[in-house]
Amino acid sequence: MTRDGNRLVIVGSPGFGKSTLANELGAILNMEVFDLDPLVWKVSLVRAPIADQVRMLGEILGGERWIVDGDHPDTQRMRFMAANTIIFMDFPWPVCLWRLIGRAISGWRKRPDVSKGITSTLTVRVKAHAAMLIRVLAYPGIYRPRVLENLHEFSVDRHVVILRRPADVRQYIEAIARSSVQRPLVRISESAGVLETTLRKSDLHGNRS
Repeated sequence: MTRDGNRLVIVGSPGFGKSTLANELGAILNMEVFDLDPLVWKVSLVRAPIADQVRMLGEILGGERWIVDGDHPDTQRMRFMAANTIIFMDFPWPVCLWRLIGRAISGWRKRPDVSKGITSTLTVRVKAHAAMLIRVLAYPGIYRPRVLENLHEFSVDRHVVILRRPADVRQYIEAIARSSVQRPLVRISESAGVLETTLRKSDLHGNRS
Protein backbone atom coordinates (compact mmCIF):
# COMPACT_ATOMS: atom_id res chain seq x y z
CA MET A 1 0.00 0.00 0.00
CA THR A 2 1.50 3.30 -1.07
CA ARG A 3 1.19 6.47 0.99
CA ASP A 4 0.82 8.98 -1.81
CA GLY A 5 -2.66 10.12 -0.82
CA ASN A 6 -3.90 9.31 -4.31
CA ARG A 7 -6.90 7.18 -3.34
CA LEU A 8 -9.17 9.09 -0.98
CA VAL A 9 -12.41 8.03 0.68
CA ILE A 10 -14.60 10.62 2.42
CA VAL A 11 -17.26 9.46 4.90
CA GLY A 12 -19.65 11.12 7.32
CA SER A 13 -23.31 11.79 7.96
CA PRO A 14 -25.55 13.53 5.41
CA GLY A 15 -25.23 17.27 5.87
CA PHE A 16 -21.50 17.21 6.66
CA GLY A 17 -20.47 18.67 3.28
CA LYS A 18 -18.70 15.57 1.96
CA SER A 19 -19.42 16.43 -1.67
CA THR A 20 -18.14 19.98 -1.24
CA LEU A 21 -14.91 18.74 0.34
CA ALA A 22 -14.47 16.05 -2.32
CA ASN A 23 -14.92 18.51 -5.17
CA GLU A 24 -12.55 21.06 -3.65
CA LEU A 25 -9.85 18.44 -3.08
CA GLY A 26 -10.41 17.07 -6.57
CA ALA A 27 -9.85 20.52 -8.08
CA ILE A 28 -6.73 21.17 -6.00
CA LEU A 29 -5.15 17.76 -6.55
CA ASN A 30 -6.40 17.27 -10.12
CA MET A 31 -8.14 14.03 -9.16
CA GLU A 32 -11.43 12.64 -10.42
CA VAL A 33 -14.28 12.68 -7.89
CA PHE A 34 -16.90 9.93 -7.73
CA ASP A 35 -20.17 10.35 -5.84
CA LEU A 36 -21.60 7.08 -4.53
CA ASP A 37 -25.25 8.17 -4.72
CA PRO A 38 -25.71 7.53 -8.47
CA LEU A 39 -24.26 4.02 -7.95
CA VAL A 40 -26.59 3.24 -5.05
CA TRP A 41 -29.82 4.94 -6.10
CA LYS A 42 -31.65 4.33 -9.35
CA VAL A 43 -34.61 6.28 -10.75
CA SER A 44 -37.07 7.49 -8.10
CA LEU A 45 -34.72 6.50 -5.26
CA VAL A 46 -34.93 2.76 -5.80
CA ARG A 47 -31.80 1.17 -4.36
CA ALA A 48 -29.63 -0.64 -6.89
CA PRO A 49 -28.86 -4.33 -6.18
CA ILE A 50 -25.76 -4.72 -4.05
CA ALA A 51 -24.12 -6.82 -6.77
CA ASP A 52 -24.45 -3.92 -9.21
CA GLN A 53 -23.08 -1.49 -6.63
CA VAL A 54 -20.04 -3.69 -5.99
CA ARG A 55 -19.38 -4.15 -9.71
CA MET A 56 -19.56 -0.43 -10.54
CA LEU A 57 -17.59 0.56 -7.45
CA GLY A 58 -14.94 -2.03 -8.28
CA GLU A 59 -14.38 -0.37 -11.64
CA ILE A 60 -13.79 2.97 -9.91
CA LEU A 61 -11.53 1.57 -7.20
CA GLY A 62 -9.41 -0.16 -9.83
CA GLY A 63 -8.11 3.25 -10.95
CA GLU A 64 -4.83 4.76 -9.82
CA ARG A 65 -6.10 8.13 -8.56
CA TRP A 66 -9.59 8.93 -7.29
CA ILE A 67 -11.70 10.50 -4.58
CA VAL A 68 -14.85 8.63 -3.56
CA ASP A 69 -17.50 10.59 -1.67
CA GLY A 70 -20.28 8.84 0.23
CA ASP A 71 -21.05 6.86 3.35
CA HIS A 72 -23.15 3.91 2.25
CA PRO A 73 -22.40 1.14 4.78
CA ASP A 74 -22.81 -1.84 2.44
CA THR A 75 -19.57 -1.04 0.59
CA GLN A 76 -17.69 0.86 3.30
CA ARG A 77 -15.12 -1.85 4.00
CA MET A 78 -14.53 -2.32 0.28
CA ARG A 79 -13.76 1.39 -0.08
CA PHE A 80 -11.57 1.53 3.03
CA MET A 81 -9.58 -1.45 1.80
CA ALA A 82 -8.84 0.21 -1.56
CA ALA A 83 -8.02 3.65 -0.13
CA ASN A 84 -4.75 4.95 1.25
CA THR A 85 -6.32 8.04 2.84
CA ILE A 86 -9.65 7.97 4.70
CA ILE A 87 -11.27 11.27 5.71
CA PHE A 88 -13.96 11.06 8.38
CA MET A 89 -16.07 14.19 8.82
CA ASP A 90 -17.12 13.65 12.41
CA PHE A 91 -19.22 16.72 13.20
CA PRO A 92 -21.76 16.90 16.05
CA TRP A 93 -25.14 15.79 14.67
CA PRO A 94 -26.90 19.12 15.44
CA VAL A 95 -24.59 20.77 12.88
CA CYS A 96 -25.70 18.27 10.25
CA LEU A 97 -29.35 18.64 11.18
CA TRP A 98 -29.15 22.43 10.89
CA ARG A 99 -27.48 22.18 7.49
CA LEU A 100 -30.07 19.69 6.28
CA ILE A 101 -32.92 21.93 7.37
CA GLY A 102 -31.27 24.89 5.66
CA ARG A 103 -30.90 22.89 2.46
CA ALA A 104 -34.60 22.08 2.47
CA ILE A 105 -35.73 25.62 3.28
CA SER A 106 -33.55 27.09 0.54
CA GLY A 107 -35.77 25.62 -2.12
CA TRP A 108 -35.13 21.87 -2.19
CA ARG A 109 -31.92 22.48 -4.04
CA LYS A 110 -31.19 20.10 -6.86
CA ARG A 111 -27.93 18.29 -6.25
CA PRO A 112 -25.61 17.79 -9.25
CA ASP A 113 -26.00 14.00 -9.08
CA VAL A 114 -29.75 14.20 -9.72
CA SER A 115 -29.09 14.55 -13.43
CA LYS A 116 -27.14 11.28 -13.40
CA GLY A 117 -30.23 9.15 -13.01
CA ILE A 118 -32.13 10.17 -9.88
CA THR A 119 -35.46 11.63 -10.95
CA SER A 120 -35.87 15.15 -9.52
CA THR A 121 -39.59 15.33 -8.81
CA LEU A 122 -41.08 16.99 -5.76
CA THR A 123 -42.11 13.59 -4.36
CA VAL A 124 -38.62 12.20 -4.77
CA ARG A 125 -37.07 15.27 -3.17
CA VAL A 126 -39.39 15.01 -0.18
CA LYS A 127 -38.51 11.32 0.16
CA ALA A 128 -34.81 12.09 -0.15
CA HIS A 129 -34.86 14.79 2.51
CA ALA A 130 -36.92 12.60 4.84
CA ALA A 131 -34.47 9.73 4.40
CA MET A 132 -31.51 12.03 5.07
CA LEU A 133 -33.19 13.40 8.19
CA ILE A 134 -33.69 9.89 9.53
CA ARG A 135 -30.08 9.04 8.68
CA VAL A 136 -28.75 12.13 10.48
CA LEU A 137 -30.74 11.31 13.62
CA ALA A 138 -29.63 7.66 13.53
CA TYR A 139 -26.00 8.35 12.61
CA PRO A 140 -24.48 8.80 16.10
CA GLY A 141 -25.90 5.57 17.50
CA ILE A 142 -25.96 3.28 14.46
CA TYR A 143 -23.64 4.40 11.67
CA ARG A 144 -20.86 6.25 13.48
CA PRO A 145 -19.82 3.25 15.61
CA ARG A 146 -19.48 1.17 12.45
CA VAL A 147 -17.28 3.82 10.85
CA LEU A 148 -15.05 3.95 13.93
CA GLU A 149 -14.78 0.16 14.02
CA ASN A 150 -13.69 0.04 10.38
CA LEU A 151 -11.31 2.97 10.85
CA HIS A 152 -9.68 1.18 13.76
CA GLU A 153 -9.13 -1.89 11.58
CA PHE A 154 -7.86 -0.11 8.49
CA SER A 155 -5.84 2.70 10.13
CA VAL A 156 -2.81 0.45 10.56
CA ASP A 157 -1.46 1.11 7.05
CA ARG A 158 -3.66 3.99 5.91
CA HIS A 159 -3.87 7.67 6.72
CA VAL A 160 -6.92 8.53 8.80
CA VAL A 161 -8.00 12.17 8.82
CA ILE A 162 -10.69 13.12 11.34
CA LEU A 163 -12.28 16.53 10.89
CA ARG A 164 -14.51 17.46 13.81
CA ARG A 165 -15.65 21.00 12.96
CA PRO A 166 -16.41 23.01 9.81
CA ALA A 167 -13.37 25.14 10.67
CA ASP A 168 -11.19 22.02 10.51
CA VAL A 169 -12.40 21.36 6.97
CA ARG A 170 -11.49 24.87 5.83
CA GLN A 171 -8.05 24.65 7.44
CA TYR A 172 -7.51 21.25 5.87
CA ILE A 173 -8.38 22.48 2.38
CA GLU A 174 -6.17 25.55 2.82
CA ALA A 175 -3.27 23.35 3.95
CA ILE A 176 -3.63 21.15 0.87
CA ALA A 177 -3.88 24.17 -1.41
CA ARG A 178 -0.70 25.70 0.05
CA SER A 179 1.33 22.65 -0.78
CA SER A 180 2.74 22.66 -4.30
CA VAL A 181 3.90 19.04 -3.98
CA GLN A 182 1.56 16.09 -3.62
CA ARG A 183 3.06 14.81 -0.44
CA PRO A 184 1.03 12.47 1.75
CA LEU A 185 -2.05 14.37 2.83
CA VAL A 186 -1.50 13.35 6.42
CA ARG A 187 1.81 15.26 6.52
CA ILE A 188 0.30 18.42 5.07
CA SER A 189 -2.58 18.26 7.51
CA GLU A 190 -0.40 17.63 10.52
CA SER A 191 1.27 20.97 9.88
CA ALA A 192 -2.14 22.63 10.04
CA GLY A 193 -2.95 20.88 13.30
CA VAL A 194 -6.42 19.79 12.22
CA LEU A 195 -6.28 16.03 12.12
CA GLU A 196 -5.74 12.95 14.20
CA THR A 197 -3.84 10.02 12.73
CA THR A 198 -4.74 7.62 15.52
CA LEU A 199 -8.15 6.93 16.99
CA ARG A 200 -8.71 8.00 20.56
CA LYS A 201 -9.96 5.50 23.13
CA SER A 202 -13.04 7.65 23.59
CA ASP A 203 -13.79 7.30 19.86
CA LEU A 204 -13.75 3.53 20.07
CA HIS A 205 -16.43 3.73 22.72
CA GLY A 206 -18.53 6.11 20.62
CA ASN A 207 -17.87 9.15 22.81
CA ARG A 208 -16.71 12.66 21.92
CA SER A 209 -14.53 14.92 24.03
